[in-house]
Amino acid sequence: MTRVIEEIGDDLIIVEGVPAGVCVRCGEKEFAPDTVRLLERIRKERAGITAQRMVPVVAFEKVAA
Repeated sequence: MTRVIEEIGDDLIIVEGVPAGVCVRCGEKEFAPDTVRLLERIRKERAGITAQRMVPVVAFEKVAA
């Protein structure tokens, strides 16, 4: 299981507990077609939102200066 973070405009949607495989060569997450369809539906309809969290935002260039 993994966590997927979707950016929609200025909003972030965090989807937890997503079933995924991991490529043994590159470490990239792999999702079954049904999982991808459900993630697309969640993104489009914002279906199943169960909680809201405040998320800190860091400006990289300000820290690197």
